[in-house]
Amino acid sequence: MKQYIWPLLITFMLSSLPDSADASDLKTIYWQTYHRPPGIIVSGEQGQLGFIQQAMKLIQDELPDYEHVVVHTTLARALQDMRLGKQTCHPSLFRRPEREAYMYFSHATQISPTNRVVVTDETLHALGEGTASVSLTALLAKPEWLLGVIGGRSYGSEIDQLLAEHGEPSRIIPIQSESLDVVFRMLALGRIQYTLAYPFEGRYFNQHNPYQARLKMLPIDGLQPYELGHVACSRTVWGAKVISDINRVVMTIKFTDRYLQAMTAYWQEEQALPQFQDYYHNTFLRH
Repeated sequence: MKQYIWPLLITFMLSSLPDSADASDLKTIYWQTYHRPPGIIVSGEQGQLGFIQQAMKLIQDELPDYEHVVVHTTLARALQDMRLGKQTCHPSLFRRPEREAYMYFSHATQISPTNRVVVTDETLHALGEGTASVSLTALLAKPEWLLGVIGGRSYGSEIDQLLAEHGEPSRIIPIQSESLDVVFRMLALGRIQYTLAYPFEGRYFNQHNPYQARLKMLPIDGLQPYELGHVACSRTVWGAKVISDINRVVMTIKFTDRYLQAMTAYWQEEQALPQFQDYYHNTFLRH
């Protein structure tokens, strides 16, 4: 019997020891991102210099106890991994009630100008010369116009609600791509009549696209000019600890000029606007 008891005893002792590999892995954050210039730029001359990446790097530098692993994937994969409780964080997401079921959110880490309606000159001509802003509800009611959107992307609480309440599914084309280039190309080629994007995304495309069509960005009537972005992590014990550590760091560095410059890289011209200054001081720094 002794020849059987000893192997069983050794097995029991080994299984009761703490798993040092798992314990060390709890100090690893898998940051899931995807190419979405100019916020996140994966490759090229400006690779890793997107404004979300610059702000994220400042946060990571203040968390040396963690190993920061950047994984280039899709938004859908990042959301799914957080639903599964994996050690996943995303550097900048909107806070939504449905997301809070499986995510923890940090204090505000980004100011984001709200989305604009993006059109070509042809669509702008159809809207009427001198059009400075548009009603999204009115556009959604046009039976001959197609809206191209990134499938699964949140466009902010107000726009998401307008799309849900007034959008006709047959006229909203969900494009299963993380790259806005695909949507912008469809717009430039006339396959859709309009899309939604941040103003800095449209400007970046205009600077780098090979098409003659120049995109125009129109503010949406009644929309607030800015919205807050947050770091989001899986809603687990691990995620709660990571968010707590991130919050401790963020509430120090977000008040610095270097963080402001990183956060607004590629759209620093808005810093001079009174509405930005008001939002920065009275909303962003207080959340």
